[in-house]
Parts: sequence; C-alpha cells; structure tokens
Amino acid sequence: NNAGTLKAGCGSADPYLEIINEAAAQYNIDAAWIAGVIEQESHGDATARNEESQAKGLMQLLPGTFAEVRSNPVIVSRTGDSPGRTATAAKDRLGQELSGDIFDPTANIYAGTHYLRQNYNAYSNLKFVLAAYNAGPGTVSYYHGLPPFSQTQEYVKKITQEHIPKYQKC
Repeated sequence: NNAGTLKAGCGSADPYLEIINEAAAQYNIDAAWIAGVIEQESHGDATARNEESQAKGLMQLLPGTFAEVRSNPVIVSRTGDSPGRTATAAKDRLGQELSGDIFDPTANIYAGTHYLRQNYNAYSNLKFVLAAYNAGPGTVSYYHGLPPFSQTQEYVKKITQEHIPKYQKC
C-alpha cells in the first residue's frame, strides 16, 4: 500500500511530511491517504479541535480512539502463516516513545495512521476505510459498506477524488 514518500509543495500537510512518511512506512499505508485525511480533517492545523464531536489535532481523533490505538497493537504486515508484524501508536518507527498529547503532531499522525490501518485490516477498501474513520467502524459494518449519510459520502469523495490524487501527483 505504501506508494512511496511524499514531497513538499502539495498542500496543508506539507509541514508534517517527514512524520507522515515515517508513519506510512510503520503502518504500511499510502502516505497520500494520511495527508488526504489531514487536509480534510484539520487543513494542517495541529491545534484544531471540534467542540461538537470533541475530535482533536491534525487527524481529528477522539480522545478515546487516541488512547485505544496507543495501547492496542494492530497487524501492519503479514506473510504466509506468520503472525505478522504489529505496531502501537505509543512508539515511533525507531521504537521511541511518543507523546501522550493528542495535539502533538507526531503522536496524532501515528495514532491516526494506526486507526487507518486498523480500518484497512477490517475493510480492505479505501472508501470503507475512510467512511469508518469518519462515521465509525460500527456504522460501516452495519451498512456493509459506505453509509447513506451525505456528510460521510462527501467526506469520502473529497478525500478520494481531490486530496489523495493531489498528494500522489506531487
């Protein structure tokens, strides 16, 4: 899935490209997916907060999700019958402890990427992964795919048709 490293000059995620590229490698996720979510969720504002939903930081994570992905490992690659390589959002690619501050860009990007990987493992379909990121995995499972909510459908469309292609072309 990792389509390589992103280069500067693409959009609001530019200041965080080094972190995005590292998290993409750690979680075996396309870096453009991560940048696309950041672009849509916070427009690159590490201090962004949604008072209504309580989502915070670059990838607009709920505090409960942030805490969960810091403690629960996710499988990031598997070959044959091996149990696979796992990662938690508590440590970076080099094994260094990450901040427990949801507004810390590195911690937030690793946690958001962990959540993307968790949803990818569950759905294996980018549109469903993004719908789960936006509306929750339970909603995607309930509807067996993209939920019939205009907000979620627009969210998925904007990221897949505008943000991700923009970052993939850079």
